[in-house]
Amino acid sequence: MSTNFSFINLEKEKRLIELQHKVDSLSKEYSDLGVEIFFDEDNVEDFSIHIAKTCAGWKTLFQKTEYYESVKQIEEFYKANIQKYEIRNIYGDVYTWQEFVDNVIDFNKDDDACLRHCDVSQSGERFIDMSYSVDEQGYCFSSREFC
Repeated sequence: MSTNFSFINLEKEKRLIELQHKVDSLSKEYSDLGVEIFFDEDNVEDFSIHIAKTCAGWKTLFQKTEYYESVKQIEEFYKANIQKYEIRNIYGDVYTWQEFVDNVIDFNKDDDACLRHCDVSQSGERFIDMSYSVDEQGYCFSSREFC
């Protein structure tokens, strides 16, 4: 099982929730007319920036974005935007920077049995994949989309 972590833009999230409440209210108000009003989240600009994914048996895989491509830059982004973003996992749990370090950055860090995504293919053979890079501290980053 894997867990994804993202920066959540608090203002955009707040506005999205407010919009959802307005849509729900309008839907109730006009339901007697047979009008269906719904909120299509698929067409809303994303208010999150993916950071990383942890998975049993693997070292953490980080997302390369326009904002960061190293763990040091992730920390700098977090500290520069601490009032605007918070770190959450896919279950909605909020992480302080230190909790993120302890539970994500250092996840399986010292376990030599765990593999880095940038070093191993599906078959277990070593290969070079240009979508992966390694930062100055040895953390693996991917420019691919995460699921």
